[in-house]
Amino acid sequence: MTTDRKREEIIIPNDASSLRLRLEENSVEIKFRWYKNYRFTKIVTDFLFEDFKGLASAFAFLFNKTKVVVNQDNIEIKHTPLKLLPNATYKSQDVKQLYVKRIPQRMMLAIGLYVSLKSGEEKILLWNLDDRVLLFLEQEIERVLGIEDKEVRGEIT
Repeated sequence: MTTDRKREEIIIPNDASSLRLRLEENSVEIKFRWYKNYRFTKIVTDFLFEDFKGLASAFAFLFNKTKVVVNQDNIEIKHTPLKLLPNATYKSQDVKQLYVKRIPQRMMLAIGLYVSLKSGEEKILLWNLDDRVLLFLEQEIERVLGIEDKEVRGEIT
C-alpha cells in the first residue's frame, strides 16, 4: 500500500564518504568497495558461504565492489570481480516505487533499499549501508526516474 507524501529533501549524509557518487540531471552512478563497508560484506558472505565464510569473506572484503548506474532507461547493479551476489537490471518503466526498510538477517536486522516493480515483485538493490545514505540514494534514484515518492508500509522515513 502506498500513499502520497512530501518528504524533506535529504542532503548527502556524512556517512556517504565511502561511496563514490556521480549525480547528474539524468543519471546517478554509485560505486563502493566492500572493504569500506564491512557490515555489507559480512552479511553477504555469512548468508552465502556457511562452510567457507572466512575465506569467502576475506576475498570479498579485499576485492569486491558494487556499481549502481541509474538513468532514464534502467537501474543496473553489478558486483565484481567475485560473483557473490547476482547482477541485476530493471527497466525504468517497470519500476513502481523505491523505499528503505529493515529486514531480518539471521540474528540481526539489516537495512535495505528496495525496488517495487509494477509486476508486484519487490527486489533489494542495496543493503546494510547507513540508513541516511540509503534514503538519500532512494531520493536520487526516484528523481532520475521521475517517480513521485510515496509512503510504503513498513518503510523507514
